[in-house]
Amino acid sequence: MKMKYIYLKTINWSERFESVKGSYYDYVATIYASSKEKEKEIIEELTLKGFREIKTNNGILVFEKHRHVVRLWRFY
Repeated sequence: MKMKYIYLKTINWSERFESVKGSYYDYVATIYASSKEKEKEIIEELTLKGFREIKTNNGILVFEKHRHVVRLWRFY
């Protein structure tokens, strides 16, 4: 199942999935959080949409669902 984009209602933002040649995932979208509150809202919405968090040690939050990855960058 290929998703073309992800829409996050909490921040009224849509982001397109870009095709990549990853060994674990095939499509990537990047979202930016401008505050701790927005970050929390985005995480809750991604979880409700069925994405699961993948633990990283580089400070970027990563969520995965069906070979689609959403990277969440913090800008606060």
